[in-house]
Amino acid sequence: MSLARQPQKPTFSPFRFSAPPKGTEGRSLWRMFAGSVLALAGLSALPVLLFGPPPLSINVSESLPVGLYWTGSLPEPGSAPGETTSEGRTGNLRVEVGMIVSACLPPQAATSALERGYLPEGTCPSGTAPVGKVIAALPGDTVDVTDSGSFVNGALLPGSVPLLRDSKGRAMPRLRGRFILPAETAWLYSGHSPRSFDSRYYGPVPLSGVRGQLFPLLTRGEAYRPFLRPIQE
Repeated sequence: MSLARQPQKPTFSPFRFSAPPKGTEGRSLWRMFAGSVLALAGLSALPVLLFGPPPLSINVSESLPVGLYWTGSLPEPGSAPGETTSEGRTGNLRVEVGMIVSACLPPQAATSALERGYLPEGTCPSGTAPVGKVIAALPGDTVDVTDSGSFVNGALLPGSVPLLRDSKGRAMPRLRGRFILPAETAWLYSGHSPRSFDSRYYGPVPLSGVRGQLFPLLTRGEAYRPFLRPIQE
C-alpha cells in the first residue's frame, strides 16, 4: 500500500484564515479570539495548548502552527466533508492520514512529556493535556524510523529526523526500526516542527486516545500533511 500522491509543500504566509467546518454551531465565535491569537503569535516556543470556550482551542506550541483551532468530533463513514458527530467516540469513525487531531499520549510517553515539561497537566488519563498532531500512518502502513528520518511506505516525512537531545541537552528516547502498524493504532507526526515530541520517539499510539479533529481557523502558516487517505478496513 502506498500514498496516493505526494502533497504540496506548505506555504508560510503570516496568517491563514479559515471558517469552522460546516454543520457546526457558532461559526462566528472564532472571531472573538482573533486578537488573542495575534497577541500569542510570538509565544510559539511555549509547550502548551490553551483551550478557549468549547470547541475553540488556541495553540501556542511548536507542534502545529500557532493560532486558533476548532475542535470537532471525528466524522462517521459516509458523512459529508466537514460534518461532525458526537464527541468522545472513536469506534467506527472515519480516521484519515493527514487529519489533524487532538490525542492523549500512551502512559509512558505522557509521563515522560510531563516530567520534561513538554506537556502541561490536563484531562488525559495520564494527567497531561492532549497533543495536537497530524496522523501520518494508520493500520497496515509500514513506518521505518532511521537516523535519516521517518518513512511511511517508503515516503520520507519532512522534518522527521530523530533528535539525540532536546533543547535542554537531555537525551531523547531512541527508537529505530520498522513498524507495521497493527489494528486500532496511528502514527503521530508534527508536520510543522522538527523538534516535536511525536511518534518517532514513542511509536504508534492507540486510536482510542484520539479525542477529536482539529480544524485550523486562524493560524500562522500551515503544517505539512500527508495526502488524506481513509483508514484501511
